[in-house]
Amino acid sequence: MSKLYYYVMQTEIMLQKYVKQAEDAEELSSRVKDLFKERGHPEYDTSSDSDDDEVNGDDVFEYDNEEADDVESDDEDADDVDADDADDVNDVVSEDEGSDDSEDLMNCFDLNKWDQKTMTHAVMRYWLKRKDKFLHDYCLAGYLLSPNPTIMEHAKEHKTREHTQAVNRLISKLILGSNLVGSARNTEKAKMISEFWNQHDEFERHAGMYDQDHMWINAVNEPAHKWHQRYSSPDGADATVFGQLACLVVSKILGIGSAERNWKEYKLIKSGNRHRLGSLKNKKAAVIYGVNCEERARVRRAALSSAGRLWEDKDFEGCKMNAFCQPIIDELKKKKSGQKNAPRVFRAWRERWEMRNDVPPGGDVIFQSQLVAKYGGLKWNDPDEGGRLTTSHPEQMSFVKARGNNHYDIHAVTKKYDFSKNPGDQMDEWEPWEFIPGLYSEISDYYNKHKDENVTVYAKDDDCESDEERDIPAHLMHEASASDDE
Repeated sequence: MSKLYYYVMQTEIMLQKYVKQAEDAEELSSRVKDLFKERGHPEYDTSSDSDDDEVNGDDVFEYDNEEADDVESDDEDADDVDADDADDVNDVVSEDEGSDDSEDLMNCFDLNKWDQKTMTHAVMRYWLKRKDKFLHDYCLAGYLLSPNPTIMEHAKEHKTREHTQAVNRLISKLILGSNLVGSARNTEKAKMISEFWNQHDEFERHAGMYDQDHMWINAVNEPAHKWHQRYSSPDGADATVFGQLACLVVSKILGIGSAERNWKEYKLIKSGNRHRLGSLKNKKAAVIYGVNCEERARVRRAALSSAGRLWEDKDFEGCKMNAFCQPIIDELKKKKSGQKNAPRVFRAWRERWEMRNDVPPGGDVIFQSQLVAKYGGLKWNDPDEGGRLTTSHPEQMSFVKARGNNHYDIHAVTKKYDFSKNPGDQMDEWEPWEFIPGLYSEISDYYNKHKDENVTVYAKDDDCESDEERDIPAHLMHEASASDDE
């Protein structure tokens, strides 16, 4: 991942240079012309350099979907390849380094510039339309975290605000504790971001913990994730913010093996008489099939273990552990020292993502699981039953099917409720609770009195933002005024 952005920038330069040379070759030019005539593009003219030959980027070379569907990978089960296992990145440096290519690079991003019917312009249109798919947050952050000397020098001159913002987003996503909310979260985030950039400054200047000459000699050919594991996070769990983010980002796999295996499972399911299976159902079936494959692999490993073939070093690496199981040891130390788990955060109001008005008649298992994640296992005292202790079912909600108003309610159970029995056989031990203000007030009162149950309750006016990551599109929600009325 540490080399992806650099390769994208080099591709930008190389395409303009070498595609034009290929187009100028008379033999290749005639072959390309004949090829596109066969594909139904007789207007293609490799000699057209006139500004009057402007066409829309989609009109020159139409993408043949039927042919694309027939294209299969020659090796769907290919192992994942880490980009850091590629050849020395120094071999990719532009031959014209030091010329005006870097200035031309900024001008070639405009799609409207490549509007002619030549092969060069067509290739550049295709490239620019797809280039943004590579430039995600992991790519941008990995560019700044690469220890390779060539990439580091390139990053010093070409890093932009987009790279900085990508790093800040990944710190919030990967490192910042999910149990922090409101001002406490913003304060901790600011502290981590400041710490990261201070350490990144030492990383760039080869100062502080990076002032040893031997580590930079190794950085030329050593994979970036191994380099950071050795020099940026030598203490494991006590690694710095910079070391944690570096190991998480640059170790991401760029190979297509996982995607190919997933499509293989997908096609095994959606075939024959099941070709009209919906995409969502097929996705769920593929997940179930994948889990089944994992279970069979587990059984196979158990059989090998019984035959005397036990763990290898690679197995520990796959479990994100070292040979001495240090993560498990650290967790045991925390339990022995009496440290509690992070408190559960409960937002005591109906959030926007909960206000679904499009629940299908058969229910929505994904939406139900999201509701269970928020409400499952919560307790309160029922005022209509003399303060009887009531608990939200930890695994399911109560589905109500009504014309134009299919929705979920809380499946509230008593102490005598038997989770092994059918709810219909014990109707006296449970009842549905709607998401009304009284529910939230009762839950808040209960946990304000029982601090030992490790649940932190926030009201809507408190310093706690809503969980927007599970927010749904506006056209699937009630109006804001309706939520205020509720």
